[in-house]
Amino acid sequence: PAMNVSFEKSRLAWPQLTGSEATELLVFLYFVDYLGRPGDPLAGRAVFERVIESVSHYALQLGVAPNIRGVLVSPMLTPPVAEVLVGVHEDTQFGPMLTVGTGGVHVEVHRDVALRHLPVGRDEVMEMLSELRLAKLLGGYRGQPPADREALAEMILGVTAAALSHRDIEELEVNPVFAYPDRAVAVDCRAFLRSVTNNGPIGLERPLHERRAGSLLSSSPADD
Repeated sequence: PAMNVSFEKSRLAWPQLTGSEATELLVFLYFVDYLGRPGDPLAGRAVFERVIESVSHYALQLGVAPNIRGVLVSPMLTPPVAEVLVGVHEDTQFGPMLTVGTGGVHVEVHRDVALRHLPVGRDEVMEMLSELRLAKLLGGYRGQPPADREALAEMILGVTAAALSHRDIEELEVNPVFAYPDRAVAVDCRAFLRSVTNNGPIGLERPLHERRAGSLLSSSPADD
């Protein structure tokens, strides 16, 4: 099945790259995309070093030895019509379950979700979206344009197809998905793998991948 999950363009910069590729990448993204003007390579390197230093300090505060191998850099996106959570997890009793709800940093506060047992079709996904309190925003609230629900449904179906097609995925979460009037964009995605023996799960293994604007990666290119 098609896995139509659209991410914003992003690039990786690695600490071991000195002076050229990493600096040029950060200069391009930080100064051109964010500030709209050419940048100073030394300033780009300084930004890179501050990010590494800040997260290393945070890791040490948590009692974790920092193992930072790279920085994922993405352009800032314009504010969406709404932020949506899309998640698939394996329930021990009911099997694969789909969660769709209000996304973003306040997901635990809103607790606005709809649940379905997988697989689902487009009509069921549209029904889930209509059940949410978020539906008012998606429909265009106080003169704002409505979100493209068809694009959002396509994104949700793509996430479910990815999860169901890879038996080693224990849990897959995309949060947030930015819903726009003309598209839907996955901003942050993470998956957890399980060990598989004889096509059956034997337990959670490790994070597979995490994409977030400005987040730090603990995996190398070979890991992806």
